[in-house]
Amino acid sequence: MAKFKKFVFMSDTHGDKVHDAALTECLEFCKDWKPDLKVHGGDFLDLVSLRRGASIDEIMEHVGPDIDAGMECLERFEPNVLTLGNHDQRLWEACSSTNGFVASAAKEYVRSFDSKCESMKIKVKPYTVTSNIYHYHGLAFHHGSKSSASPARSHGLIYGNSICGHVHRFDSASLQMFPAANSFTSGCMCKFEQMTYMQRHAAFLAQERGWIFGVVSPRTGSWHGWMAKELDGQIVLPNTNT
Repeated sequence: MAKFKKFVFMSDTHGDKVHDAALTECLEFCKDWKPDLKVHGGDFLDLVSLRRGASIDEIMEHVGPDIDAGMECLERFEPNVLTLGNHDQRLWEACSSTNGFVASAAKEYVRSFDSKCESMKIKVKPYTVTSNIYHYHGLAFHHGSKSSASPARSHGLIYGNSICGHVHRFDSASLQMFPAANSFTSGCMCKFEQMTYMQRHAAFLAQERGWIFGVVSPRTGSWHGWMAKELDGQIVLPNTNT
């Protein structure tokens, strides 16, 4: 019988807006599933105060609790890989702020982050469309960069077999390529209901919570994924025979 590698992909925890119950369920699932690879798909921070177009109330939000919660999430999940997201990128951009205090504070947070990831042996992939990809037996994990009506297809046409987050909703696509490819997008792991700046966009109505897990063949690259999706306040897990 073929030997498969197991993986778990969790994304978009958004710092102090992490959904604690969903995260706890994912951690309990990992204890049973025993994945060979755990990937955090990015946006482990929210940093709403650094958002372009942030309101006065958002600008006044302290970043300390957000960053502390984001680091705690990494400590609990213990990912092998972190593919940084667009929200995380705000911290690195702040390092170049014309405000010297902001730049100094951001650089100190980045140094702390680098030290933590080094001690935990987390492989960090920067947020660019070329360097954000982590390849695992032919399967590409990344944060995601497109927010189209069919995000799984949009990303799959670029990366082939791939799994990403970013859009906060589940989607899948089978692509007529040579060779054929499949692409998934994952739900988020945050309290998206509290992220008021998102409520101005119709995409807010489609947001979902949960994660993706699956298996991949090291020999052929064939893979299959399942969606652990929240329904009526609880995570529903499909039955698997692997």
